[in-house]
Amino acid sequence: MSSPQQHLSPDDMSMIVRVHAAVCEERGLAPKGEEGLRLASQLVHEFQRGVTTEQDLMEAFTGRRIMMPTESLGT
Repeated sequence: MSSPQQHLSPDDMSMIVRVHAAVCEERGLAPKGEEGLRLASQLVHEFQRGVTTEQDLMEAFTGRRIMMPTESLGT
């Protein structure tokens, strides 16, 4: 993953796009509408401030923690 000071890598952008799609769906936003574009800008800004994991971005923008496929229950 890129450091916050560097340009976003293709993997970083893919992750931000996934978070954007999930948050837009949850909030009922049109991804390319005014609010969806504002959200995209906010996601990139937060990433550049150091919130660089999918889980942390989701938590920051939805207020809830998501379980990633690599996490085990009860561990």
